[in-house]
Amino acid sequence: TMAGQAMIADEVITQASESFDYVFLQIGGGGMAGAVATWLKKHWPDIKVIGVEGEGQASMKASVEADELTTLESVDTFCDGTAVTRPGDITFEVCRDVIDEFITVSNDQVSAAIRQLWEAARVIPEPSGAMGLAGINKYAQTNASDLKGKKILTILCGANMDFSKL
Repeated sequence: TMAGQAMIADEVITQASESFDYVFLQIGGGGMAGAVATWLKKHWPDIKVIGVEGEGQASMKASVEADELTTLESVDTFCDGTAVTRPGDITFEVCRDVIDEFITVSNDQVSAAIRQLWEAARVIPEPSGAMGLAGINKYAQTNASDLKGKKILTILCGANMDFSKL
């Protein structure tokens, strides 16, 4: 599964005219984030990988900080595509090695990113699919000078929009 998810990064690499400086990747169980980060770092070793999780579902961040798999007692399901109580065994090992930093975003920040994508591109992603953009927006609030002039990537993914949540 992870090899297939890495094809997302392969498409980016083959279509990009130059490397990206940052990538913000949403994390659920860790498969997509770990696979994409691994492939990007293989081709662009200097890329900084920021893992983005929901505030009420940051099981990968908790696991990496504890240096062991951690199971959350409950998770917020607004971003249902990333709502897992525990990362996968293999994905934990991979993400621990390739993700440089973890940040969490609120449901309000995710909702603002969905709106931003609608206003800019007339795209309505599922909440989990917009987490990467929410992460960019949050990171930029305190690290704007680090991002200035940099090429930034995020993956817009997921097709499970629940319009009652919208």
